Formats: sequence, structure tokens, C-alpha cells
Amino acid sequence: MGMAKSNELELRVMFKVQASCPNATPDEFRQGLEEQLGDVMEELLQDERVVDPIIGTEYSTGTVTFELIVAGSDEAEIVRITSGAIRAAIHGAGGATPGWSLADGNEGKAPIYTRIGFEADFVDA
Repeated sequence: MGMAKSNELELRVMFKVQASCPNATPDEFRQGLEEQLGDVMEELLQDERVVDPIIGTEYSTGTVTFELIVAGSDEAEIVRITSGAIRAAIHGAGGATPGWSLADGNEGKAPIYTRIGFEADFVDA
């Protein structure tokens, strides 16, 4: 906290995505998702736009919840920053998001992520 400039809002954002991997067995999906989300976390920790990232996963449904603190001039900018940071982290970790092609040679076993929800709350000072 405290990353916001005097004219910015700081919000704790919860962003949900649906992970799927149609060509993987359930065990392959879980193992691949666990490994990839570790890499996604590393990407988020290196992103100066976000603070305190947390990733939660419900493997049975493929729901992944990202929770992080983001600062911006208004809520619309925070949504853009959050979406961009998470998408960049997924892509940086070798995952795919709608509109991004899968990496060559992954045989369709890399998780694919689709945005399913977004919530934001003001951070307590």
C-alpha cells in the first residue's frame, strides 16, 4: 500500500478467470495449471503496477482468482491496468488468453484463460 500518488485511487482488485485445457487429462490440467500459476505469480511480483498479488485456484472448476492492489487516476484506469497486468503475466508465463495464440509445440495442453469476473474495493489507508 502507499503506492498511489496523491491524485490517485488505490483499490484492492479481485479478478476471476476461467482456465481450461481441452486436450489435457484432469491430472495434466491440475499439474500444468499449478506450475504455470507459479510462473504467473513470479511475473506479477516483477510488475511495478501491482502490489500484494494473491492467486487462488479451484481446480475442479478451473476458476482462478487474482487479488492485488492497483493504483490509478480513476476506476476505469485501474480496470485497464489490472486486466493488462494479469494478461501480461499469463502470457509471460506461457499461457494463452482469448486473442492470443498458443505457443508452438504445446499440443494444446497449456491452460487457456477467459475473464469471468471483476470486483474492486478501496484500500484502507
